[in-house]
Parts: sequence; C-alpha cells; structure tokens
Amino acid sequence: MQLNQRILSDLIIYMKYARYIPDLQRREVWPEICSRYASMMIEKYPNMEEEINDNMQYVLNKKILPSMRAMQFAGPAIIKNNSRIYNCAYLPIDDIRSFSETMFLLLGGTGVGYSVQDHHVAQLPPIKKALKSRKFLVGDSLEGWADCIKMIMKAYFGFNDHLPEFDFSDIRPKGARLVTAGGKAPGPEPLRICIAHITAILDRKKMRRNLLRWSAMTFFVTLPMPY
Repeated sequence: MQLNQRILSDLIIYMKYARYIPDLQRREVWPEICSRYASMMIEKYPNMEEEINDNMQYVLNKKILPSMRAMQFAGPAIIKNNSRIYNCAYLPIDDIRSFSETMFLLLGGTGVGYSVQDHHVAQLPPIKKALKSRKFLVGDSLEGWADCIKMIMKAYFGFNDHLPEFDFSDIRPKGARLVTAGGKAPGPEPLRICIAHITAILDRKKMRRNLLRWSAMTFFVTLPMPY
C-alpha cells in the first residue's frame, strides 16, 4: 500500500470504525478493531475458531475485508440488532408497517431503497385519522424511535383510536455517549422535527396517491442522526 493510500486508510478507520475506549481515553487501533470483530464471530461460530483466526490475518494485513459495517459495529450492537451488518435494504410501500421498518433500518445505518409504484401504494388502507389522543412515552432506542412512526401510522390509517402525544423525557440529551453502538446521542430534537414533518404531510395532503408518496420520501428528508 502506498503512503497516500495508507494515510487515507488510517483516517477512514479512525473516523468511521474505531470505537472509543473510555478506560484508555482513546479510540481503537486497527488490530483492536479486528480483534473485536473476530471475537464476535468466534462467539457466534465456536466450531470455526481456527478458520476465523487464520482468515483474520488477511484482514489484519488489509489483504481482504469483511462487511465493514460488521467491523464498525462488531459486538453488542450487532448481537442486539443484526441489521446493522447490512449496507442496504429494499422494500415496497404496500403496508403501513413499511414506514416504521424503514425508520428502524435507517436509524441503524442501513440504506433503504423503496417503491411507491401505484400497484404497491394501492394496497395501503385509506386515511382515517383518530380523533382522540393518548400519551406515548418514547423509548430511548432504535426500536423506541421506530415505534413513534408505527403509532403515527396506526392512528392515521384507522388501526388505533388515539393519536399519540409523544413524551420525549426518556431520551438521552444531545451529546450523551451511546454505550452499545458507540458515538453520541442526537437528543430528541431531530425526532421531534421528523414527526412534525410526517404529521404535517399526513394532515395536509388530500390526494391519496400524492400523500403516500410524499409520506415515504419524508424519511429521507427528515431522518434523525443514527444511533
């Protein structure tokens, strides 16, 4: 590897893949990232420990690379949510669950392609907004944030009698350390903005086809920072 390539490689590793180690007050170096990944794989496939260790020598020397998202989130984050391994996913918008599933995948860092073709969105139920409201405590997790979208869609598409009044008090403040996935919390404000955009579109649009297409695209405009 040439010097300029090595420098660029080291920068990308430091910025995107190295976890912060509180006890040492520094980020991981490449061998530590490789060790974290190998430990996760050996725990999952103990009968393949020898093969994993042999092949990790090639990864350590940057001759081959596995899923880099698996390298980034290796450990508890992937054990809890294995969708973090994947770079991309796809789904048609043909069910109200598509919206919350999209939110969940995007928050975990997986890119999501989607279809709002007529034969897909035609399968969605008509808008039937709930008239009453009820408090909904937002969970401080990917699942909790995605559940916000699920509750909105249920309330607007006739599957719930109550509109959610969101309580964000359990969400960690902006800048708080995220122990499982690494990085820092975005705080509740990006989610507030996202919810405001989605509900505004649902309230405003009258033409069913345009409504559903714009509702799907809202995720890409107002998505909060990933956990």
